[in-house]
Amino acid sequence: MTSFDQNRKLSGSFGYLPVEILKEVVSFLPNLDIKSLRQTCSYMKEVAHLRLDRVFLSTNPLDIEVFKAIADHDVFQLKVKEIIYDDARHSSRYPTFHDVYMEGDEGDIGDVTGVPDWFRMVYSEHTFVNYMEPEDFGLEEVDFATIPRCTPIESYQLYEKMYKQQRDVIASNRDAEALKYGLTRFSNLKKVTLTPAAYGLQKRPLYHTPNIRSIPEGLVCPKPQGWPESPHYYLGPWDGLSAGDFGYPVKQEWRGFSLVTKHIAEHLRETPTSNLTEFGVDSHQLWLGVNCRVFDKPNHEEYQDLVTILSHPGFKSLTLSLSCGGQARENWVSFRSGCLHDALSKAPDLQCISLYTSIPVGGSSFLGIGPTEHNYIPLRTIFPVNKWLKLRHFSLSRFFVKRNDVIEFLFALPSTLESLELSHLVFIPVDGNYRDLLQGMRAKLGWRERPARDQPKLIVLVENREASRRGLVTDVSQDVMDFVYRDGPNPFSGNSEERLAPGKGVPWEVFGPIQYGYW
Repeated sequence: MTSFDQNRKLSGSFGYLPVEILKEVVSFLPNLDIKSLRQTCSYMKEVAHLRLDRVFLSTNPLDIEVFKAIADHDVFQLKVKEIIYDDARHSSRYPTFHDVYMEGDEGDIGDVTGVPDWFRMVYSEHTFVNYMEPEDFGLEEVDFATIPRCTPIESYQLYEKMYKQQRDVIASNRDAEALKYGLTRFSNLKKVTLTPAAYGLQKRPLYHTPNIRSIPEGLVCPKPQGWPESPHYYLGPWDGLSAGDFGYPVKQEWRGFSLVTKHIAEHLRETPTSNLTEFGVDSHQLWLGVNCRVFDKPNHEEYQDLVTILSHPGFKSLTLSLSCGGQARENWVSFRSGCLHDALSKAPDLQCISLYTSIPVGGSSFLGIGPTEHNYIPLRTIFPVNKWLKLRHFSLSRFFVKRNDVIEFLFALPSTLESLELSHLVFIPVDGNYRDLLQGMRAKLGWRERPARDQPKLIVLVENREASRRGLVTDVSQDVMDFVYRDGPNPFSGNSEERLAPGKGVPWEVFGPIQYGYW
C-alpha cells in the first residue's frame, strides 16, 4: 500500500469519494478554505492544492514578501498567470467632515491620549456610522457595535506603522524592483492588472491580498485611497504640477500606472517572445481611473510605454478605466487628440476591449459635464474597429453617446463578437435613450436572426435608484436579451435614459455581500 493510499484510508469520509470528484469540489473553494482543508489530514494535503494562478503586489512589505517568495519557488512560479498591482495608498492624514475640530466633537470613543485630532474624527465617524446617514459620508451601514474594536490609540499606532512601511517602500522602490523580478520569473504570465479598488467598499474587499488578510478585525481607520474619486475632480495636464503652494507632479497621484507600464514595456522590449498579452486598468465600476490627460499628446513617457504594450505581437485584451474630471473645460482634448485612437490601432489582434470613465450618469452642470452636443465624441474617432477582426468582447461604460452613432458602431463590429457591454451610458438629448437604442439594435443589427449560439451576450448595468448603499447597481442584461433576441418587452420606459419599466432588472452587488472579519 502506497503512502497515498494509506493516507486516504486514514482520512475518514473524505477517502470514500473518488479523487476526481473531490478535486472538483475543492476547485470551487476559495484559497482560505483550501488552506484550512489541507490542515485536516495528510490525504487532503496531497489532494487539495492551492490555486496560485495570480499574485498580488503593492507598496505593502507583506505583499512584496509573498510576491517574491512565490517568484522564487520553482513550482509555484510556473502556475502564475496574472499579476495584480494594488495602487491604493495610505495618506499621512485624511480630511474629516468637520472643518474645525473642537474638543469633544468625536464623542465618547475612549482614551484618545496621543491620537491626533484628525484621526479622532475619522475614528468617530467610522465607529458611529450606524447612528448617522452613512451615504452622506460614503460609508456603509454596518453595525459596528457587534464587532470588537481596536481602541483609538491601537488603531492610530497600527495605521502609522502601515503608513511608514508604505513610505519606506516607495522611497526605496521595492515594489518596482519586485515587479521587475516577477516579470522575469513568471514564465507563464499572461496578464497584468492595475487596480485602485483592491480594498473595495467597507467590509467588501475586491481581493483578499496578503496585506488585506493581515489587517486585524476591529481596526478603525481610513481605507487607503486609490486615486482621486470625484467625477468633478479637475485633472491638470499629465506632465503638470498640482495646484497650491506645494505643487507636486500631477502624475504622482497615479504612481502605480507609471511604474507598471514602464516595467512591462521594458520587459516586452527585452523579451519579445513574452506570453504577456493582456493588460488592465480596472476600477471595478468605481468612479476612479487613470488621468485621461495622459492621452493629450504622444510625448508622455507613460503613453509611449502603453503603446509598446499594445504593440506586442498577439496582444489581445485591454481594460482601461479613465478619470475625466474637467474634460469639458478642455473640449475633451484627451479623446479628440487622436492619441487614444492611435494607441488602440497598435493592437490589431485585440480580442477584448473595455473602456470605463468617471462621467456621472445623468450628467452634471458642474464643470460643464452634461449630456450636450459639446461633450459628444463619435465612437469611431476613438475605437479603430475596422482593425479588430478578431474582436470577441467590447465594453463601454459611462460615456456620452448618440443612439444612431452607437447603432452604426455596433453594425461595424466583426461577426466574431461574443459579448457586448453597454452600461451607464449618457445619451445626448433628442438623440435617443436606452429604450430607443434597444429598439434600434433589435431592428437594424440583424443579430436577432442569427442562430442563438452566434448571438452576442448583452450586458447592461444601470444605476439602482433605490440603492441604500454604494456598490449596488441594477443588472438588466437578461431583460435586454429577451427584448433584442426574443419577444420580451422593452425593459426601459419613458424618455429618461435609465428609467426601467416596473419589475425589470435585478439588484447586483458590485463587490458582493459584506464580509465580517475584513476591513
